[in-house]
Amino acid sequence: LGVLVAVLIAATFMMNAGLKADTPPLGYLPILNPVDVAQLAVFMVTIAWARGLPRLAPPPAREVTTLVSVILVAAVFFWFNGVLARSVHHYTNVPFIPAALWDSVPLQVAVSVSWTLIGLAVTVWSSRKRLRIPWILGAVLLGVLVVKLFQETFQLDTEVGRIALGLLIFQDIWAIAVIAVQPNFSAPEF
Repeated sequence: LGVLVAVLIAATFMMNAGLKADTPPLGYLPILNPVDVAQLAVFMVTIAWARGLPRLAPPPAREVTTLVSVILVAAVFFWFNGVLARSVHHYTNVPFIPAALWDSVPLQVAVSVSWTLIGLAVTVWSSRKRLRIPWILGAVLLGVLVVKLFQETFQLDTEVGRIALGLLIFQDIWAIAVIAVQPNFSAPEF
């Protein structure tokens, strides 16, 4: 069953990369089209399989469940960005070609806003739950977004832009390092 789940997850990555989710008589509806519904079904099957894994497998099942969770989160993030790309393709008539999509303003706005909301939600949630790894991932996503925005506006071509980006990256690395070594959020001690 694990091999089947792995094949299904790999198929979701391939479906996201290559299918426009055209449904000629019905039109396109985000999330309610055959491609997205199939991927959501794969995610639900994967979650159900991962939840039942500790009862079916020997003791290393926890490590396998953690690995499956990480792969599933990556697949869902990739799928979400695919939904954004397909929506921009269908509603703004941008060709479903990676270069054309990446250069389109509507996709850049959608990606920037959604990544910001995802990064902030993950950092707030993980700080309340006192989870370091998700917090670091949320902070990294926000850092990647800053680099993306600097690169889009061609501010990296100027000396001031490179200095500002260096300071922001240094600040992010410093914050991640402090959080990573902090033993207890409620009683900060160094």
